[in-house]
Amino acid sequence: MNKGHNFCPTANHAGGSCCEANKTCTRSTVCSSDIEQANSTLKFWACSNSPRCRKAGTSHIVTAPLNSSSVVTLTPFGDVVDDNLCNYLIQFPPNSKVGDKVYFRVNVITRGSVYYAIGNEYSDLMLAQGTAAKSVRYELSYPNRAYITVLARDNLRVEFNIYVWGFTNSTVTPNNNNTNNSS
Repeated sequence: MNKGHNFCPTANHAGGSCCEANKTCTRSTVCSSDIEQANSTLKFWACSNSPRCRKAGTSHIVTAPLNSSSVVTLTPFGDVVDDNLCNYLIQFPPNSKVGDKVYFRVNVITRGSVYYAIGNEYSDLMLAQGTAAKSVRYELSYPNRAYITVLARDNLRVEFNIYVWGFTNSTVTPNNNNTNNSS
């Protein structure tokens, strides 16, 4: 991508195909050419995942629980190093409705960066995006999704821990002074 090529990942982000920018790659999901040049946060979403991003056989798609007692924790299951990355799509569960909220918070990040974009679709021009700060709670309102990329920046293993949780519109949200209301 940095050399002007187009990359299209497989549906599970485990691999993909690379081709010259003026050629058509095999497509199963969004490709790097679908991303505006000015949108540097999302350019990594089109890359394939390190196989050590999660347990074998699990998806990069994370459905947030909508109850106050459940949390999903995103963390690597092996060494993710040197510009390898882990992509996660955080989404609402089926039967969610307007007023439901999903949150994520980066608890630990060493030797890497966590990029996020929040919007209804990947191609949404109104995406809230940036580099996630440690200990800040980010909010999604139904039906938005969060596109998360953890990028390793060192030849030593990146360490990260990201919590994902949610509440229905009838659940009281806990008070948290470190909130970024991106929706």
